Amino acid sequence: MSLLPSNLSLASPAAIVPLAAFALLLLGLFFKKPADDVSGLRSAVADRLALIPDVARHKWNTAAAIADPAREQRLIETAVVKGRQIGLPDQVTRAAIEAQIIASKQLQEQLIQSWRDQGQGTFAFVPNFIEETRPKIEEATDRLIRELAVASRVLKTCPGAAALREPPSLDFTSDLVWATAVEGLIQSAGGPTTDACPPR
Repeated sequence: MSLLPSNLSLASPAAIVPLAAFALLLLGLFFKKPADDVSGLRSAVADRLALIPDVARHKWNTAAAIADPAREQRLIETAVVKGRQIGLPDQVTRAAIEAQIIASKQLQEQLIQSWRDQGQGTFAFVPNFIEETRPKIEEATDRLIRELAVASRVLKTCPGAAALREPPSLDFTSDLVWATAVEGLIQSAGGPTTDACPPR
């Protein structure tokens, strides 16, 4: 006696295909890699860091200070409000964005020091900081918060944290800057420290 419903016991190939596709989908979810779970967050971190060289060029041309405490505080407070709207605890968002700000300043310091060493003159073309660069940074920050909310659970695991820590191949930043940015995200989500996980 067949245990399948009568309408499936002699199912046609056309009826079986959707069931097979659904089974493959479930298998894909079950065997999903941690790198897949944090790929959106990795991309958001990289995209935000990619805007920082334009910030550094603007400050080089105008001799402005790298640190801007008032502006940094406004960015954090705005991010906290937006994080709250998608369910992120205030302390998580605050720690995450503070780490991005520190990483941003590290990258600016590295770039400006290299320009000093090279005797760099004024840059001929730099996007308008107020009208172009700053809005892009705000948009990138918003996206990073959304991706953090998506990845926060997997960041609590060693595989997820390790996948985010893996430095990308980017010309505009260093491993130190990347580590600062992502370690802040991992710790904000309650993830493991580097020495708490076995070597990959």
